[in-house]
Amino acid sequence: MIVCAAVKIEERIYRGLRHCDAFKAAIKAGEIAPITLESEGFIDDQGVFLSRREAWDHAVKCGQIKPAENGHTHPLRSNDLY
Repeated sequence: MIVCAAVKIEERIYRGLRHCDAFKAAIKAGEIAPITLESEGFIDDQGVFLSRREAWDHAVKCGQIKPAENGHTHPLRSNDLY
């Protein structure tokens, strides 16, 4: 199950309900590395960082979302979860 949005910068992970919250946490922590779309992902219930595409597959597999309900297949957005 996906539990929150996250931003991964090098090996540091910042979490939030939505990606904007994770970005704010990174900025508040003084993060100076570039934050890119590739930095965005999600955390699963095992604490593993997943890319947006990996998170989509994971959320479908565990029944958290159904592809037909939101009309797209990749990548996962926090709006798909809430």
